[in-house]
Amino acid sequence: MKDYNPPTTLPQKWAPEIKTAVSVKTAPLSASFKRVVKYPLTSEKAANLQKFNQYVFLVEKSANKKMIRQEIQKHYNVKIKGVNIIKQSGKIKRFGNRLGRRPAFKKAIVTLMPGEKINISTVK
Repeated sequence: MKDYNPPTTLPQKWAPEIKTAVSVKTAPLSASFKRVVKYPLTSEKAANLQKFNQYVFLVEKSANKKMIRQEIQKHYNVKIKGVNIIKQSGKIKRFGNRLGRRPAFKKAIVTLMPGEKINISTVK
């Protein structure tokens, strides 16, 4: 029994296939403005924030600050100081005896540089 050495590798038919990962560099996705920024919000709070040079937009759930900044700068031709994002979960509502849920959404509060302005009333 001392001479017995167990095989260190499995026979070929029992060995699992080893797949090597190939990293592929892709160009960053450039989404169109309407795909990233849905529309500007015109609530009472959004109107009050305009006094501080801040504008509120409803954005796609998958959008990040960098995408929002690029699309708003390109579309409105303004310089942006900062972007803050708020994720709002959907409220639970009752419909008679049943429970339902409003959809969740994401808002972006965009602060513009001093002297920059967006006319929300004429935005389509």
